[in-house]
Amino acid sequence: MRESLGHSPYSVWTVNPRYTSQTCHICGERGIRVQNATSKTKKKGGEHFYCEKCDSHFHADINAARNIIHVQSRSSVVPGRTA
Repeated sequence: MRESLGHSPYSVWTVNPRYTSQTCHICGERGIRVQNATSKTKKKGGEHFYCEKCDSHFHADINAARNIIHVQSRSSVVPGRTA
């Protein structure tokens, strides 16, 4: 992807995806993957995320995306390097 951008004004940010779908983007605590948006029972590979600390439910992919955006927005991140 980086090569295909060439000399365009856009940047590629590389972020380590580890735990992005298992960490609450609101409070930062590790939560659990669950079956659906109302479940509080752990299910490995579940599509949804539940944070026991702040009692929040999110689709795991949305939660991961928000965590990645949060990492990217920190000023210490350098384009092209893993955060």
